[in-house]
Order: sequence, then structure tokens, then C-alpha cells
Amino acid sequence: FFVMKFLFFKPLEQFNIKNSIVIPNLVNEDVFKIGNKLNKKFTFFTLSNMVDIKGIDILLYAIKETNMESDSVEFLIGGSGPLLDEYKSLAGSLKISKMIKWLGQIEPERSVNFFQACNVFVLPSKYETFGVVCAEAIACGKPVIATRCGGPESIVNDINGVLIKPESVKELSEAIIKMRFTSQHYSSKEIRKDFISKFSRVK
Repeated sequence: FFVMKFLFFKPLEQFNIKNSIVIPNLVNEDVFKIGNKLNKKFTFFTLSNMVDIKGIDILLYAIKETNMESDSVEFLIGGSGPLLDEYKSLAGSLKISKMIKWLGQIEPERSVNFFQACNVFVLPSKYETFGVVCAEAIACGKPVIATRCGGPESIVNDINGVLIKPESVKELSEAIIKMRFTSQHYSSKEIRKDFISKFSRVK
């Protein structure tokens, strides 16, 4: 019995449906791959729709909580949606606008450039059925901060990043600070290898 990885995957077992196999989303490893160029500042990259479920407001509060300075760290946030202006206003009220670059809508063929040039990818979602952007990030050899909200649990592990509680400003800010100073301990080659073993189109 084959089933996509949704939150109802575990309850299937409660209905005595056994021997199910997870079929993950696949990512084009020929496009999403390790790059050679990093941004000048230490960069956290986020890519999502600007809707409540993606937790961008939690990210903004967490950025404020870190007390980091804009001269050494930046947050690139890509995506568009109905809450974009609200989030920009929130960043202003939190006095963190200097640390953030709002990238707007990013076409898939351009997103790889941002994955390759960042240091860490962050997805603060309140709920995800999968989280393909996390898979794209590890395809590029980048460590990931994501939440235990459904899908990311099948992607993020000790090799490629860290999982935190959804909607926790405290845990997210702590993860950002920790990753700022320990991301170099993650091996881009090992992260890429982990990606290939799970999400490559070719086995």
C-alpha cells in the first residue's frame, strides 16, 4: 500500500493498515546542487508563501529575540502572499528591518541561487505536509532549521539540521543563534549525500 507523507500517515496504522511505503517528493539534483559562492554576510534564507501557516511572524519575533546585529548577519525572506505587507510592518515595529531583505516572489529556476549562497535555510512553518524547500536546501548542501509540524520530520535529521517545536519563538531564536556559530560543523557533502539517498530522482 503506497501513500504520500501526510499527517494522517501515522493514524493509518491505527486502522490496521500496515506495510505502507512513504513516497517522498523528488527534487531535481541536477539543478539543486552544491554551489561555490556564499554571501558576504552570514545569511539565513527562508522561502515560503506569505500566509499564517508558514510562521513568518514567529521568525520575525525570533530574529528580534536573538539580538543579532545587521552588520554581520542578514535574513533573506522570499515569497509573496496576502500577509507580506503585514510582516514588513511587523519587522518595522520590531526594529529589525535592517536585518531583513524581502525578496518577493522567486521563480523556481532562480531559487537555487539563494539556496546555494546562504549559510542556513529556515522554515518556521506551523504545519507542513512535506516541505519541499527543505529538500531543495539539503540538495544544495545547506543545514536546515525546521519545525516538527508534519513533513519536515521526514527530511531533517542530525546530519542536515535541527528540528524545533512549532510556534516557539524561544526555540527558534536559540536555534538561529546556535546555527550562526556552529553551521560550519555541518558537512555540505554529507548533507548532499543524505539528500541523494532519500530524494534523488535516480536510485
